[in-house]
Amino acid sequence: MISGLHLLLDSDSGNSETEEYSVPVSIPQDIPNEHNPRGYATKIRTIFVDIFLSTIRTIQDTFCAKFITLLMGNQEPIKASKYFTDNFEMDGVILCAAETHVKISVPQHDKHLFFYKDNAYTLNVLMISDHTKRIRYVIARFSGAFHDGYIWDASDVDQFFRKYRNYKILGRSGSFYSPKPWLVKPISDAVPNSSNAKFNFKHAKALYGAEDCFNLLKNRFRCILGSRPLPFTPQECATIINVCCALHNMCIEYNVPEIL
Repeated sequence: MISGLHLLLDSDSGNSETEEYSVPVSIPQDIPNEHNPRGYATKIRTIFVDIFLSTIRTIQDTFCAKFITLLMGNQEPIKASKYFTDNFEMDGVILCAAETHVKISVPQHDKHLFFYKDNAYTLNVLMISDHTKRIRYVIARFSGAFHDGYIWDASDVDQFFRKYRNYKILGRSGSFYSPKPWLVKPISDAVPNSSNAKFNFKHAKALYGAEDCFNLLKNRFRCILGSRPLPFTPQECATIINVCCALHNMCIEYNVPEIL
C-alpha cells in the first residue's frame, strides 16, 4: 500500500490545475476533437484524479491523527531529552521545529496570498520532528505569503509545551516566532569563538535532525520535492502533504529502509 501510493504521488501530473482535467459531457469521449484531442485519455485522467483525491482524503481521515501526534508516553520525552543532552548538550530539548515551502499550481482565487518568490506559489508548512525523524506535528493549510510567526501562533504547539513545561523545542535562526520560554533559538550576533558561538554551533547540529527529516520525507514522496508544483487546489495540496507525513511515519514505524 505504501509503495503503491508512492507511485501515485510521484506520477507526472504536469502543471495543470485540477479543473482543467474536466471534459465537456456533450462531446463523445472516443472521438478526438479540438476540445479532447486524445479521446479517452483525458476522461481516464479525470477519473484517475477523482479517485486519487478521494483516496487521499480517506487516508487522511483514517491515519493522520493516529500517526502524527504530539502526545507522548511517559518515557518518550525522557528519552528524547537524553538524546539531545548526550549528543548536543541541549538540556531539556525534545523536539525540533522547521518550515518548508511546497510548490503548488497557481491558485484560481487569492493567488497573491500564495506567491512566495522566484515566480513560485507555495504552501508554508510548519513541521515538528523528534530525534527519530518522526513528524510529530504538521500544519500545511497556510499560504506561502503567511508569516512563520503567524503560523506558529495558529498551531497547537504552545498548548503542548504548556503541559510539558520542563521541556523545550529548537527553532531556526531565520524564523520569526515570538519569544517563548520553551523555544530555543540561536543567539544573535554571537562573537566568533565565544560561548554564544559555541552554543549556536551545537544548536545548528541538533537542528539538522529536522532538516534530515525533511530531506527523507521529500525523497520518499517526490511530489513535494519542488521539481514541479502540485497540480491541485491549495486545500487538496495540504491534504496530500498531511498524508505524505503520515506515510513517512508509518515507514519509520514498520522499519521501511530510508531513501537517500
